Amino acid sequence: MTSKQVTIDLTHAKSVLFVRQTVALAFGMQINGELTWEILRDRLYDPENRSLPAKIVVTGLPNLGVSVPSEAKALRSVLRELGALRPEIAISILLHS
Repeated sequence: MTSKQVTIDLTHAKSVLFVRQTVALAFGMQINGELTWEILRDRLYDPENRSLPAKIVVTGLPNLGVSVPSEAKALRSVLRELGALRPEIAISILLHS
C-alpha cells in the first residue's frame, strides 16, 4: 500500500465506459482492453497488489446513482468489499463536492 490518496470524480459521469475508465485510471490500470467489474475486482482485491492507496475518495456518487444507477451500485459493492478485505484503506464517499 502506498501513502497516496486517490480521488475518483464521477460528478459528470453519464456512461458505463466513463465510470469504468475513471475507476481504472484512478488505480493506475491500463484501459486498452475490456473493462468489467470482475477485472477491476481481480486487480483491486489481489493481496499481492502493493500499489493501492492509503485513502480513496469518491465524489459524484449521488449523481452517478441518477445517471447510471447500475454502475453506482457496482462501484458501491466494490468499495464495500475492498473495505472489508483491506481495512487499512480509508474509503470516503463525499455527498457534496
